[in-house]
Amino acid sequence: MQIPLSRIEYDYIIEAFLQELPPLLLQSGVLFYMVPSGSYTIKNSKLYFQVLPEFIGKKTSVFFDHKKRSIVFHTAVYADVGSCYVTLPDIAYRYDPEKQPQNNVFAEIHIPDNPPITAQEHEHFPLDSIIHTDLHLPPFTDFLPSAYQTAAQFTAEKTVTQNIFPLFLYRLHEFEQQTFMMFNPYTSSGLYMLFVDSKILICGCRDRYAVSIGKRQSLRFVLHFPHRTIHSKGHSLFSHFLPKSNCAVLGFVFEDLFEEDKRFLYERVYHEKYNPLSF
Repeated sequence: MQIPLSRIEYDYIIEAFLQELPPLLLQSGVLFYMVPSGSYTIKNSKLYFQVLPEFIGKKTSVFFDHKKRSIVFHTAVYADVGSCYVTLPDIAYRYDPEKQPQNNVFAEIHIPDNPPITAQEHEHFPLDSIIHTDLHLPPFTDFLPSAYQTAAQFTAEKTVTQNIFPLFLYRLHEFEQQTFMMFNPYTSSGLYMLFVDSKILICGCRDRYAVSIGKRQSLRFVLHFPHRTIHSKGHSLFSHFLPKSNCAVLGFVFEDLFEEDKRFLYERVYHEKYNPLSF
């Protein structure tokens, strides 16, 4: 949920922002870019940073942290001589993910010769929110396991470099920071949907789930959303066991989605118009 800041809140938060120059997280479509603190400058209400060809001319959401609250404003990235910039708008929002009703969204994963497995949306990890917790994300090369590299190579439009990375990697980073919350002693089992778009489905689970699904195994999926059900074939792409957590992450790839289903899934998570020419 995006709650507009009052004028007093806006003036106070932007003044603190200009003094502190916190790390920024830029999101445009499938891609994120992290702008570390101290790597951008501000002049005449414009934020200047390094050239980002993937973002130039595109609508962009800019996230930053203010006293452990996520703030976002919406703008566009423009090219300048040797740099890019965004303009500070006159409105910003508190970004608060809404808790989701139980079983609001779920996926059936059909494994050959086995009962289907159901993955649910977690109430504290809503699928249609861009971010949930930590804005201070390290460069992906510092935390990216080989399984995630496989998924990034499979799904990214271009090679992922430096601080530019697809949204699903940020979701995985968030999940790794809060497995204790999603799998506490009272919810010690289950499979949860961490991310779904027009290409992939990623789930988190206790590690015993992961051993039952083989890599590259052919599967069927039924995705249940309010007022929409999507059927697809696909296969498992990776399984990754998280150290010291007894948890794992499973990645799946869709293979034959209808174009309208691709549109629905893309726009639900990225909050922008789907362009089939980009895929």
